[in-house]
Parts: sequence; structure tokens; C-alpha cells
Amino acid sequence: MSRTVVLPLLCLGLLLTGCVSQTVTSNSVPAVRSAETVIPEDLLLDVGIVVFDPGLEELTEDDARLVYPEIRKAEAHFVAARLSEALQNSGSWGAVRVIPNAEQAVDILVEGRILQSDGESLDLAIEATDARGNTWLAGDYSDTSSSYAYKVTTRSSFDPFQAVYNEIANDLLDVLERTSHSDLRKIRLINELRFAGRFSDEAFAGYLEEQRDGSWQVVRLPADDDPMLKRVRRIRERDRIFIDTLQDYYLGFDERMTAPYQEWRKLSYEETV
Repeated sequence: MSRTVVLPLLCLGLLLTGCVSQTVTSNSVPAVRSAETVIPEDLLLDVGIVVFDPGLEELTEDDARLVYPEIRKAEAHFVAARLSEALQNSGSWGAVRVIPNAEQAVDILVEGRILQSDGESLDLAIEATDARGNTWLAGDYSDTSSSYAYKVTTRSSFDPFQAVYNEIANDLLDVLERTSHSDLRKIRLINELRFAGRFSDEAFAGYLEEQRDGSWQVVRLPADDDPMLKRVRRIRERDRIFIDTLQDYYLGFDERMTAPYQEWRKLSYEETV
């Protein structure tokens, strides 16, 4: 089937509801791990996964002929949502949210770009940084699917490329487990102070210092009963409520997209191999 037929099929399917995931062999998908030691609740890091860069600007002229921009943009939301699910399944983080841009205040920021996605292979460029400005991950993650992943008779909760999402989640966990409790506390504090500084540079000047390498260091601390800090915390709670509302939108989009997207992946896979 030519790709000119696949596009209308996907667009029509997006109007329907339902969720269909295909099976991949279990031994090809690493399980999402959880932290071996319990992390105190007040030290759990919130993770923000920015809607992925669809990677359209990096396509060569030949590749651009084979990629539908609207499908790739939809994939950018879909992939971010699937990675969010993998991190949530770890149970080792605070709130894990898909966010619209990198301007949101989070303890760990995950950004990604789709390098390739054609039903047979998925290749993602991933970068994760903490609120201090320290890099946790920076690299490419890829996986190759098989026809078995698209057999309707072998459905399960696995995405054909679940291994990619689980591997990223496990690599982030590896860094988390190497991070001391004092550093976790520092990450959360710096995140709060950076958020506060956006609302009042004057009130929070001198608490943080940006280093030459772009990282942040705490210079001094505000008092817990600082009225301006209390006000900022109330604003931050409202900001979190807004981001939580966005999650309903992303979840609904993911559910509507899953079945037609998997069908497109299957047809694209058959063309590729």
C-alpha cells in the first residue's frame, strides 16, 4: 500500500476512540526498574517531559518525501506520553508530566527529538538535565521492531518500541540512585528558587549564582516564613494545577491516536521491509 493511502487512514482513525497496543516478545523489552532503596517523599523529583521535537528541520530532501509532517508532529506528543508512562511505572519519581515547553519549572527536564520513525525502527535523541543545570542523560536511543509486534492476535500492553522508553527510564533511574539525598534536596531547592526568581528578581536576588558552565549554586536561603516565598509557592501550586489539566488533554490525544497510529506503523513497516 502506498503512503498516500495511509495518511487518510490515520486522519480518519484519529476521530475514533479506543486503545490498541501490539505485543512484542517479552525478552526483548527490559522491565522498568524501581529504586532499590526508598526515597523520602519530600525528596522525590518531579519530571517534566517536553513534547518532542518532531525533527522535521533535520530531514534530508529524500527523507522529507517519505515523512508526513502532521503525522510526525502527532508522534512528538505520542512518544512523550509513552515515555511519561514508563517513568511513572518506575514509582521512583514525584509527579511525571508531559509539558508544552522547556520553560516549566521542574526538577528534571527531559527533552527529545525524533530522528527516525517508520514502523520498523524508532530513533530518539534524548537530553535530561536537573534544575542545577547538570546533565543526566545525553544520547540516542533506538530500537527495531518486527512483524510480530503488529500481529493483532498477539495484543498486549506493550508498544512495539516499549524497549526504548523503558531503557530511557532505567538510565534515568541509574543516575537517580547515584545521587545523594543532599543533592536531591539541593535540586528541589534550586528549582523552587529559580521559579521564584521569574516573578521577582529583586526579592530573590542573591540566593542563587549562575556558574560559568551554566549550572546554578545556592548562595543563601530565604526564611521559611518569608511572605514573598509563601506567595510564590501559592502561584506555583496554581501552575501545577494548570499543567495537570494539560495531562488530561495529552492522555485523551494518546488514547484517540493509538489504534490508527499502530495501523499506520504496521503499514509503514510493511513498506519498509
